[in-house]
Amino acid sequence: MNNISIIEPKTVKDRVIVILTENFPLSINELKIKLKIKYNIKVSYQAVHKAVLELCKFKIAVQEDKKYLLKKEWVRDIYNISEQTYINYSKIKKYSINILKELRKNGDIITLDFENISELDKYFIEVMDYFHEILDYNDKIIMHYKHNWWPLLYSQKEDDINKKSPINKRFYCLCGSNTPLDKWACNFENKIGMKVIFNKDAAKHWDLHVYKDIIVQFHINKKIMGKIDNFFGEYKSIKDIDLKRFIDILNFKDNIKVIITRNHELANQIIKSTLELFEK
Repeated sequence: MNNISIIEPKTVKDRVIVILTENFPLSINELKIKLKIKYNIKVSYQAVHKAVLELCKFKIAVQEDKKYLLKKEWVRDIYNISEQTYINYSKIKKYSINILKELRKNGDIITLDFENISELDKYFIEVMDYFHEILDYNDKIIMHYKHNWWPLLYSQKEDDINKKSPINKRFYCLCGSNTPLDKWACNFENKIGMKVIFNKDAAKHWDLHVYKDIIVQFHINKKIMGKIDNFFGEYKSIKDIDLKRFIDILNFKDNIKVIITRNHELANQIIKSTLELFEK
């Protein structure tokens, strides 16, 4: 069974595996019919049965009530191997979202390194998508940042993520700057259902995200933050900006260290103190 190929399945076993990824559980007769429909081949009952027995022997498939499906443990192992391989070979997706599952208990901490802000932003899009799937109905997402450039670059994605929320307002954000571009970006986010206000004390040293009891912190070095400060301070209107120039800033090579920790008490304190600002 070392030569399984589900990308270009040629053997009956490989084709049975592909079929069972799409439809399950199936009897031998049902598999025989699916093989005919999907691959336009005639396979005897005995040949299908033999292939399925081999899959069961090598713990790839399992029988349940005279029908067959892929063994969950095998599917999980294949998924993990495939995902890790993709991560290793991909130049875009540096980290798997599954790394967050390593934060199992209070006090656990992981550190990630990103080469530029653009790479970090792409990871945060996946993080937000992930937490929208697992957060409870009334859980809030807290963000503190110095400048707000997401609506400039990811407005559609940001709107799509926000629409996934089961409640109207899940995001509560503090923006540490009040330039015309920041005002425009914050107004945009408020219009799509987020809650965003200016707070001069936000993100003075670290940008911050809180997802329930998970705290994400990162620091952008002074040189790059200086470039961002100059960009946001220079333009008075959204229609005048040189977006290519800003993208170049976000792609500027740097070592951005991201610290992610699970801390119930601190996360609750940050959430509470942030929400209180919206009540004033």
